[in-house]
Amino acid sequence: NLIIWDGSKGKPLQILKGHKEPVLEFVWENGTVVSGDRGGSVKMWDTSTATCSQTLSGHKGQITSMSCGVSGMYFTG
Repeated sequence: NLIIWDGSKGKPLQILKGHKEPVLEFVWENGTVVSGDRGGSVKMWDTSTATCSQTLSGHKGQITSMSCGVSGMYFTG
């Protein structure tokens, strides 16, 4: 799970559920969170609804780094 916290209140705002492996990395851009896990799964989340909008496959091995590019591009390593 990936949890979005309210730092001022110390309470979770949203819990993004769906990864089968531990989440190792994530990026947040314009209301979208993209997260990567130890199994190589990448998920795109709509933070307004706390739902997974897309699961990306093709990365071999665990996700150890992520970055945002231009025009909705994301990079994983």
